[in-house]
Amino acid sequence: ISPTNLALISELCVRYMREAREKGSSGVIYINCLEYLKLYNNFTSILKFLHALRDYAILYDGSIIIEIDNAAWEEKELTLLRQIEA
Repeated sequence: ISPTNLALISELCVRYMREAREKGSSGVIYINCLEYLKLYNNFTSILKFLHALRDYAILYDGSIIIEIDNAAWEEKELTLLRQIEA
């Protein structure tokens, strides 16, 4: 999957969380190295992608774990990323 295709990545994550819930489980999405997506997408697109995933995780009783390198992000971006978990 291309890192520019956030829509497809999102669709697959949502499908996984929905199927996990249907089977009586909680889906967990682990995003390692979010900085890689930053190379191919603008920050606004990444933020929208993560907010949508968070909303679906809430809907399907799933969880999202995001690993980031603080040095790769501006302070304002880090603040906005941290707000996703709120």
